[in-house]
Amino acid sequence: DFGEQAMQVTKATAGPNTALVVYFVTQDTLLFWVTAPGAERGVVFRYPYPRDQLAALVSAYRSALGVGGSQVARRLSAREVPLEGVERSGTASLSPGTETADSVAALLGRLVFGPDFIKYLRGATELVIVPHGPLSLVPFGALMIPGDSVPLGARLGIRYAPSLTALAEREGKAGTAGNRPPRNGWRGMVVVGNPTMPTLAAGEGKAVALNPLPGAEAEGKWVADRLGVSVLSGPAAGEAAVRRLLPHAPLIHLATHGYAYGTEDRVRDSFVALAPGDGQDGLLTVGEILDDPALTLHAELVVLSACQTGLGDLKNAEGTVGLQRAFLARGARSVLVSLWSVSDAATALLMKQFYTHWLDDRDQPNKAEALRRAQADVRARPQFEEPRFWAAFQLVGAG
Repeated sequence: DFGEQAMQVTKATAGPNTALVVYFVTQDTLLFWVTAPGAERGVVFRYPYPRDQLAALVSAYRSALGVGGSQVARRLSAREVPLEGVERSGTASLSPGTETADSVAALLGRLVFGPDFIKYLRGATELVIVPHGPLSLVPFGALMIPGDSVPLGARLGIRYAPSLTALAEREGKAGTAGNRPPRNGWRGMVVVGNPTMPTLAAGEGKAVALNPLPGAEAEGKWVADRLGVSVLSGPAAGEAAVRRLLPHAPLIHLATHGYAYGTEDRVRDSFVALAPGDGQDGLLTVGEILDDPALTLHAELVVLSACQTGLGDLKNAEGTVGLQRAFLARGARSVLVSLWSVSDAATALLMKQFYTHWLDDRDQPNKAEALRRAQADVRARPQFEEPRFWAAFQLVGAG
């Protein structure tokens, strides 16, 4: 059933140069189904590997990359939210040990790709990944296929889907003319950069004021100028005003604070920060996005240029429930999200390069390929060569 379902989705959605891998994690087994471009049949791999052990391995990999909460807070100037219970004091260096990161990455790569995986990528220019459970937290583009010498993301454009159902729905939704804005942009695009920040309830009656993000404002201004629109910043980026604009926007770029909670009881509180006022608290939450009938989106792309927007509650059947799923559920064809707190400088560079490749390259790459090229540009900078700087962002949804 697993392979048959995946095969039907593949025939309906995959392009001639697209490979697909679909994962499924049970209590004691890791399964994944792989199909090569144009293949009539896929192959199912099964490995006896306990879910808890897999979750521990993913956690060890993220820790080795240096993208745990307190590690990132101490080292990066990041778009991250100060949450209660996260340790932020101290000045000790927590740079990840390269050997540890490499060894954990090698083990994880052998497990999630398996033997001869590379042969299924022959002729592929793009790989679609449907992760499951703990694998939803893995930056696959930073891993290497066994026997290869470069990260997977250096070889292929990669995009993700939270589930097979969501993949079919997004691919079946008609795209905005050409799936890419013209040089002068589409009318009605929404670009937010550094709104007047709201306060966040942090428990025990405490309120935390989110810090302003001048780097996000500069990023938003650059993106808006490039797309031919005006950036919304400060009080102009009010939640009420932005919510009125979103249903009509063919492209949405939100450079601000964001956070996705990882437990079922808080997942609907996951948010992106906008300016408070006009009866709104400035926290645009998953619950508000899903429950507001006026927020029917038609965006080709929603960019959540904030920290940890790709995280959420890991559901067994349907992937990660969080901000990405909320925007997709409301009609967006694709969403660009992050898996951890991101460096302001690296993010600004990544976004500039992404839009430059997507809009200007003569061969007109799709969004996944434009992101691959942008990540390569960031990785080429000596100060940003480690995966924690370039591998956080993932494209979810249609190509």
